[in-house]
Amino acid sequence: KTKTLQEWTKGVSIRDKLRLGADERANFRDIVNVISGLALKQHFADIAPDYPVFSMLVTETNRKQLVGSALKALAGGTRTKDANAILDALEMLDGDRIDPGRSRYAQEVLSRLKAKGHGQVLNRGELLSGPSDVEYFHPVKFRLEPDLLVTVLGGLVYAGDIVLAITGDKIDSGKITQLAERNLDELKQFKHVEAPKEINVAVLRSLFELLGLSPGLAQLATQGSEEPVKQLLEAVSKLVGRVLIAGTDLHGKLSFWGKPLLTDDEIRDWRARLEALKAFTEGLTPYNTVGKLKNLRIGSDDIDAQKKNLEVLASVEKLLELVGELGATAGYLSQAELVLASDHPWVKQAQAARKDILDKLATDRSAKHAADYRQTLAKLKRDYLTAYVAQHSKARLGVAEDKTKSALRKDPRLVAMRALAGISLMPTSQLTAFDDKLDKLKSCASLVESELAASPYCPHCNFRPANEQGDFLPAANVLKQLDDELDRLLDGWQQTLLDNLDDPIIQANFDLLKASARELIKKFVASKKLPDPVPPDFVSAVQEALSGLEKIGVTSEDIKKALLQGGSPATPDDLRKRFEAFLNERCKGKDASKL
Repeated sequence: KTKTLQEWTKGVSIRDKLRLGADERANFRDIVNVISGLALKQHFADIAPDYPVFSMLVTETNRKQLVGSALKALAGGTRTKDANAILDALEMLDGDRIDPGRSRYAQEVLSRLKAKGHGQVLNRGELLSGPSDVEYFHPVKFRLEPDLLVTVLGGLVYAGDIVLAITGDKIDSGKITQLAERNLDELKQFKHVEAPKEINVAVLRSLFELLGLSPGLAQLATQGSEEPVKQLLEAVSKLVGRVLIAGTDLHGKLSFWGKPLLTDDEIRDWRARLEALKAFTEGLTPYNTVGKLKNLRIGSDDIDAQKKNLEVLASVEKLLELVGELGATAGYLSQAELVLASDHPWVKQAQAARKDILDKLATDRSAKHAADYRQTLAKLKRDYLTAYVAQHSKARLGVAEDKTKSALRKDPRLVAMRALAGISLMPTSQLTAFDDKLDKLKSCASLVESELAASPYCPHCNFRPANEQGDFLPAANVLKQLDDELDRLLDGWQQTLLDNLDDPIIQANFDLLKASARELIKKFVASKKLPDPVPPDFVSAVQEALSGLEKIGVTSEDIKKALLQGGSPATPDDLRKRFEAFLNERCKGKDASKL
């Protein structure tokens, strides 16, 4: 009986069958393919009831490309849409995870291999049957083409359940990349499949011990448990991360107390060892199933070689930990050495301790004596705090002493000396030196130990003993000395004035002074005590007396003659000009201020 195309598609959505989008159109070939499927569906179901059901159109033409994508995914490549379509149809996907164990096609292969007996292989001819150009796997039930069978076998290799023998080589889970590298036609002509070797318990035990895992997991793996694999992969992931961090920090951060901890040769050697450890560890990641552990391609020698590399990793981490923990303290102490004077006992103590620790670290590559280093640095810092606070207390005035300093600035003795400085005879450099000494006395009562523990010098007054000039005397003592010195200076200035005013030549000038000024000086000479306070008039009088006055006699007749010169009567301006001319004539060639 024949049917038209329309009759075959009655009640069937061609668009749904072809999975067309809203803007896509079906061509005639696609329609014929759909109708052919509808017409032959029951017949195909009768001859191959368990043939895979694909989520996309698979034809003789595109099947090779789709299978190639699936093999690449099994080999560790990108999981494309084409790859997922093949793997899902062959029941080897569990969500996003590849799990060939749930595939009935894979289970059939394993069942036949198991039936062969221990140590036997399953030949190609025992899996594929039919004419050479039309071969199928299990033609009565599955009717899988050879390329689809190769995909199933690839999944079993991926899981570590079989070894696939091809011409000149055998592909196990450790060589899974060959699924993508080999030509599909070559893979289709495989020789046989065989069970993988048994797990090497001794090697696996050593590997677990190397990675810090329980050796008993090796025995657990032989019983088919996935727990050892889970713990192995977790340990590998952590170790790779540790190696990457150590390799990055190896050169730039392994410096302590201003000096690199490793020589250039050591850095090169340790870097090479870390690279070797990284390569070894990353090589374990493909063994992600118990079956794959049977194909573990390492021996006891490989594991022994990595023990030294792990020691290097541990040394790098210990040194980094040491630098991270004590580096800040060492940096603090380096700054502290510049704060105290170079001849201070603590500076010599710090230099000796640094040399001792760095010498020990030159041989102690695993920082076994970290506790000793920690204790030494902590003691050094405590000793520094004590030394600095002692010098700070010595060099700075406290609250009470600061009040004394302020009072000294306003002391009547100092006020008197500043007034007397207006007399040219006075040694004013003494007053300037006194003021400088007083200014250098700084006050600071704010320093607390917690602040000093964070910064090696006082944040309030920036006291740095190494920068202080002159003798380092206690500030309180200096303040007392200045108070005493002020008495001596004022007494000295007072005596200087008395000695000069006692000079007969100077005394001859007293009569030339104004009466008030003359009285001030005579009172001072008689009492031998400066007036308190020293008034400006007294300073002016003394200055005038000591300046060397010259007496010029002028009679009334001289003045009368000068005023009448030019005749009379005269205007006031004429008289003023005549008198000024007279004075200028008499003072000619002399210092008018001393006449």
